[in-house]
Amino acid sequence: MHAQVHTHPSRWVGHSPTDDAQAYTTAEGGLSLVWPEYGRPMEQDLAAVGFHVRRGGRWVPLKDSAEREAHLRVVDSVIDLRWSIAAGRIHDKE
Repeated sequence: MHAQVHTHPSRWVGHSPTDDAQAYTTAEGGLSLVWPEYGRPMEQDLAAVGFHVRRGGRWVPLKDSAEREAHLRVVDSVIDLRWSIAAGRIHDKE
């Protein structure tokens, strides 16, 4: 699946004609996420994010939470893949 993410300056998270014309992906089933207020920090449940899926050659908003979760799920996790140099050699911190 193809996906794209962009922000809007206000809380409106619909797809504008400009968003449609400049979409990164236009593949059927593609996902377009629109973050409000330039992506300022918000809750992890993504309720304020605009979800749009490409169907029949146009962007269709997904408002139902089950349908949204079928396309994207946020997983709360942290992984640190940084490397460090110690005693003149490189090693993995794990």
